[in-house]
Amino acid sequence: MKQTTLFRWKFFFRIIFPALAAIILFVIAFYAVILPAYERSIMERKAEMIRELTNSAWSVLQKYHQDEITGVLSPADAQQEAASRIEYLRYGSEGKDYFWITDLHPEMVMHPYRKDLNGMDLSYFTDPRGKRLFVEMVDSATHSSHGEGFVEYMWQWKDDSTQIVPKLSFVKLFKPWGWVIGTGIYLEDVREEINSLERGLLTILLVITLVLSVLFGIIAVQSFRIEQKRMLAEKEIKLSEEKYRTLVEASSDGTMMLLEGEVVYANKILQDLAGFSENEMVEKGLGLLFSNPYLATITDALKETTDESGRAACLEVPMEKKSGDLLAVELVISLMPLGSDFVHVIQIKPLSEDQRKIRLQENLNTDFQTSLLFLSQPVGKLIRTLLTCDMNQSVRHASLVMTQKGYDAILVCTGQEEPVGIITDEDIRKRAVAEGNSPDNPVYQIMSSPLVTIPEKGMLFEAISLMQDLEISHLGVRNQDGKIISIVSNRELLQVHRYSISLIKKQIEKAETWQGVAEIGKRIPELTAALMTAGSDAENLVRFNAVLFDSIMQRFIGLALSQLGEPPVPFVFLVLGSAGREEQTLATDQDNAILFDEVSPDQIASVQSYFIQLGILVSNWLNESGYEFCKGKIMASNPDWCQPISRWKEKFTSWITSSEPQDLLDINIFFDFRPVYGETRLCNDLHNHIQALILSRPSFFIFLTRNIQRLKPPLSLFGNIIVGSSKTRPEAFDIKRVLLPLVDIARLYALKEGIRETSTLNRFMQLLRIGMINENQFDERTEAYKLLMMIRFRHQVEQLSGGKTPDNFINPETISPVELAMLKKVFGQISEFINKVVMDFKGGVTSI
Repeated sequence: MKQTTLFRWKFFFRIIFPALAAIILFVIAFYAVILPAYERSIMERKAEMIRELTNSAWSVLQKYHQDEITGVLSPADAQQEAASRIEYLRYGSEGKDYFWITDLHPEMVMHPYRKDLNGMDLSYFTDPRGKRLFVEMVDSATHSSHGEGFVEYMWQWKDDSTQIVPKLSFVKLFKPWGWVIGTGIYLEDVREEINSLERGLLTILLVITLVLSVLFGIIAVQSFRIEQKRMLAEKEIKLSEEKYRTLVEASSDGTMMLLEGEVVYANKILQDLAGFSENEMVEKGLGLLFSNPYLATITDALKETTDESGRAACLEVPMEKKSGDLLAVELVISLMPLGSDFVHVIQIKPLSEDQRKIRLQENLNTDFQTSLLFLSQPVGKLIRTLLTCDMNQSVRHASLVMTQKGYDAILVCTGQEEPVGIITDEDIRKRAVAEGNSPDNPVYQIMSSPLVTIPEKGMLFEAISLMQDLEISHLGVRNQDGKIISIVSNRELLQVHRYSISLIKKQIEKAETWQGVAEIGKRIPELTAALMTAGSDAENLVRFNAVLFDSIMQRFIGLALSQLGEPPVPFVFLVLGSAGREEQTLATDQDNAILFDEVSPDQIASVQSYFIQLGILVSNWLNESGYEFCKGKIMASNPDWCQPISRWKEKFTSWITSSEPQDLLDINIFFDFRPVYGETRLCNDLHNHIQALILSRPSFFIFLTRNIQRLKPPLSLFGNIIVGSSKTRPEAFDIKRVLLPLVDIARLYALKEGIRETSTLNRFMQLLRIGMINENQFDERTEAYKLLMMIRFRHQVEQLSGGKTPDNFINPETISPVELAMLKKVFGQISEFINKVVMDFKGGVTSI
């Protein structure tokens, strides 16, 4: 009983009291702050109104005074006409509010309602309170620096002399005639207006207070019930904790239990395996056994198994023993109920070196059999009927369905058909049969989760690479709407032969010398030709080249760092131009740079010298791999393009704020930079600097527009393709130059909208997503780009097969009539795109 009373008092002070205090404070604030401020605002607005009305009437006097000065009227006539005009001025909802005029004596010059006062000496005229109001009005007007002022007094109600009410007047001196003109408002009117508005506000206050009270009441009741359930759950947890402790102790594997991410128990087998005591593991957590990045991977897996679906995850990571030795282990992370809560149970099994080698060898053999012909196709080509089962169905049922359909995997779904995991033949063998679990257990207890997926447009080499990196055998395939439509397995990829891109990447990563990497780089043109022969489209070709180029760059940088030693400060290696846009073809050169962290002035020379040496090594090795030196020397080996972040910011500031259109034409490629190795935060910092600059410099976009305007496609007025863009190739046109408008247009709008994608196609996709272009405009631009890139690749592949050096000059006579007609249509569309840009940025419009 005592414990229940204590619980209720705690609940009152934690839940009920704060809610009541909030309501009371709200009411006090309304009456003490909001209403007084509202009343002051209305009074100030009314006072300003009579000030403006008096100024308007005063301007009438000014007009007649001007007539007096110019001789149109005599002084007496001018004053008489002015007074007469003011006498009939009215305003207000009833048209009974008026103006009056006195002189400085004071004597009434004109009063529209109290005509008995006209001509009367008002020096001793008082209101019912004894205030000599007209004397005070004269004093306010004459003693004020502005010749005007406010006076409060008692006066008759409009034209009803029997009713005396408070009034506030504004008076203003008309110095040429020695007159004081004034008007006023009845404070009763103002107070009535305020009262009316206050009544409305009070009604709203009462409604809000009532609603808040109801809501707080509901929250209080719900919170009370939750607290009661929590207390019951704590009792249940204490009871079930002993049960799970017994189960964990009985396990034949090293096992630990985690509650809300914290280690709460580790069995004796794990203690013997790791060499740490249970107290040490409970106190220091998972970080005692696993270091980054493996700890981060385990943490992510724990986050993926935090709902009531009971999803499990399987990982292979090195575990650090107390002796300092590393032990390869397999982790099986499961979620189990503990009272009304859930705990993570991690089974830790030692993995022998032979097991790891066998598994890696199996995956390598599968990868080795993958063909370039097949790798150039999208994953969607392998789509088959989706096989699913409910997460609560038995393992036996799932096995029967898989056997009947001839499938080696089945998706596990919730009641809403949302896949939460996958069961494979391997899962059934290892987690059900081998471990002696009942086949009648629900499938979620043995499934692999989360399900790893790939878009249906993703290339098969990406699927293989993803499977290898994660050491899994199946991937889910998602359509454009994000829905899983199929599963692809590594067995289905055994149809392919020759070499796969994932194997080439592995060869690059494992190469111990730059010569070994260079030999692989020299084979890329031949592999690209094979992909084209296999029917790969332009998008896949550029992606293929970009993936391998990045791998080569990263390996070269790693080898160079091993040779030069630890870098003195953090840095990022950037690629620019077509490499920055991930759009290299077979005729491409280097464009790269280095951006390093800020250093003191006395250190900059030595730090820069280190990074220049890094740039020289990488640039030389790239040249040996088939990526020629940049003719303009835009390479990290050039001190101009190997600078600390402050100088890079200065460069972009100068380009954006001081450059002319021609200057921007020469440095366009620098706006397509992306990181390929190192600290991406430096790259992001530079991006932020550039974005802030260009938004404050509208002329920058106009200059870029002028450059785009110059890039007319080579199409004559009669619809013929213009050739002769090169003196050495008078029969050809430069297709790279034809592509420039599309590249520049995508860059222009990406910079305007703060899009950090560098690929032309990805920039158009982002513009579509934010609504800057519609579906039709997106299709026109991307199809034009893909056609030009495909013609460019085919031309270069043909040159390569003929023993020539690939270039960008195409003879129209070598193009088929159908493709030539399409090319002319694209040229016309590009002209329209350019005109639209000019209209948008020179006409003030900012949508494509």
